[in-house]
Amino acid sequence: MIDLDTKLGTPVAEYTDTDIGQFQWVNENRLVYNLRDTTEASGFAEEGPGLFAVNRDGTERIQLAARIRFGRAPQPWNTFLIGQPGSQGFGMDLRESPALQSYR
Repeated sequence: MIDLDTKLGTPVAEYTDTDIGQFQWVNENRLVYNLRDTTEASGFAEEGPGLFAVNRDGTERIQLAARIRFGRAPQPWNTFLIGQPGSQGFGMDLRESPALQSYR
């Protein structure tokens, strides 16, 4: 993370055996991201991308989705980051979603 005022960088996530795949800001302070291994073809991947969240200062990192089929995380290994800005639907009441109003 780079502070535009001070021009100083702060790492918010660092891995030695994998890379950050996709990331998305979900609010002013919280970043969600998944992982991928760029050294192997996607067809040979033994792990899913997982899903993680962290504050902009690198604190409060949590795992939201497992990377392996029977991993211990709140969501299963086949949970993915949606390619849309803003909320990813965590804690969202779908009955109140404007996108679903036309289906009633």
